[in-house]
Amino acid sequence: MDGGDLGLGRGLKPGALPKDETHLDFNFIPNDSGRDATCKHNVVNTTETVIHVAKCFQDVSIDTQRSQHDTVNDNGIIADRDTEAADYDSNTSDLEASRDSKQSIVIGTSLQQQKQLFNRDLEYVRRNINGSQEDYGYASSREKHAVSRLEKNLENQLQKAKKEIESLKKDLAQCHDELTSKVKVIQVLRSQSLASQLEDENVICKLKQLNEDLQKEVNQFTFALAHKDSAVTTSQQTWADRFDSLAVENAALHDVLRDKTEDMRQMHLSNIALRREKEELLALLEVKEKEKYEALSCPATLGDYNNFSSLELAVLGACKCPLPNADPCSCAQSAANLKRDIRLLKDCVEMHKKHHQEALVTVDAYRSAFEEQLSRNKTLLKKMADYAIEPTLATTKSSSIEERMDKAKAVLKFLIQAMIGGMFHNKCDFA
Repeated sequence: MDGGDLGLGRGLKPGALPKDETHLDFNFIPNDSGRDATCKHNVVNTTETVIHVAKCFQDVSIDTQRSQHDTVNDNGIIADRDTEAADYDSNTSDLEASRDSKQSIVIGTSLQQQKQLFNRDLEYVRRNINGSQEDYGYASSREKHAVSRLEKNLENQLQKAKKEIESLKKDLAQCHDELTSKVKVIQVLRSQSLASQLEDENVICKLKQLNEDLQKEVNQFTFALAHKDSAVTTSQQTWADRFDSLAVENAALHDVLRDKTEDMRQMHLSNIALRREKEELLALLEVKEKEKYEALSCPATLGDYNNFSSLELAVLGACKCPLPNADPCSCAQSAANLKRDIRLLKDCVEMHKKHHQEALVTVDAYRSAFEEQLSRNKTLLKKMADYAIEPTLATTKSSSIEERMDKAKAVLKFLIQAMIGGMFHNKCDFA
C-alpha cells in the first residue's frame, strides 16, 4: 500500500483526489479537511467560468454601445469625441474591475451553496443580456450572432458546470465511502489494539506466574542443596569413622599375622622333626614294605592322571605338601585311590539295587500271569463240566443229532480260542 493506504489506494487522507495545477489564493475558504480542499478546487473552476461569462457580456455591451454611437452619428447627431473617449475609458475600467473582482468573488463553502451562487450569477448575466436586448434592440445581425454565440457558450459552460457538479457528487460519495472504510479500519485497529493489550496483560500474568514458579523451584533447589551438603558432611564423618575402625582392625590383623608367622615357624620346626622320624621309620621297614611305599610315593605320569575322575583330581590338587617336583604326595594318592574305591562300590550298590527292582517287577509279572492262567483254567474246567452234564439232559428231552453236532462245534471253537489266548469272556449261545 502506497503512502500508508489502508486498502483504498488513495493514501491516509480521505480527499486525496487529483489536484489541478491552477493555484488560486482564497484565504476566506477554511482548510479543515481534504474534502473542503477538493470542493474549493471545483468552486474555483466554476467561479472562473462565471467570470469569463461576465467578461464576455461586458465586451458585448461595449461593442453594442459603440455600434449605437456610430449609428447615431450617421443620422446627423454630432457627439463629442472626448465624451466617447471618457465612456471608453469607463468601460475599460469596468472590465479591469471585473477582472480584479476575480479575487473577491463570493464562493460557497458547500456544493449546494456553490450551485445557488452559480445560478444567481447566471440569472444576473441573463438579466443583463435581456436588459441590453431591450435597451438596444439588437442593432445589427452581428450583435445577434454574438448574443447567440454567448448563449451557446453559456449553455456549454452550464453543461460543464453540471458535469463538474456530478463529478463532485461522485467524488463526495467516494470520499464518504473512503471515510466510512477508514472508520471501519480504525475500529478494527482499535479492536486489535484492545486484543493486543489483553494479550499483553495475559503475557504479563503468565510471566508473573512463571516468575513465581521459578522462585519456588529456586527455593526447592536451595533447600535440596543444603540437604545434600548436610548429607555429604554426614557421609564424610561416617567414612572417617569407618576409616578409623578399619585402621584399628588392620592393626589387630597385623598382630594376628605376627602370631600366625610365629606358629608357622613352630610348625616348620615340627615338620623337620617329623621328617627325621619318618626317615628313621623307613630305615626300620622291611624290603617289601619299602617297595610298596616307594610305588605309592613315586611321581605319577600324565597317562596315570587320565584314569582319575574329576573328584579324584580335585583330591590330588588339594595336596599342599612341599615336594621338589610339585607332584601330589603319597597321602593324596592314597586318598584318591580311596575315593575311586568308594565310587566303584557306590556304582556296584546302585547296580544291585537296579537288579533288585527289575527282579521285583519280573516277579510281579509272573505272579499276574500265573493268576490269569489259573483263572483261565478254572473257567475252562467249569465250561467242560457244564458240557459234560448237558448231554444227559439232552437225551432225556429227546434232542436231535443236528443240535448235538452244533454244540460240539461250539465247544471245539471255544477250546481253540482258549488255547490261542483269544477272548475268554464272550458267551456262546448253546441253547
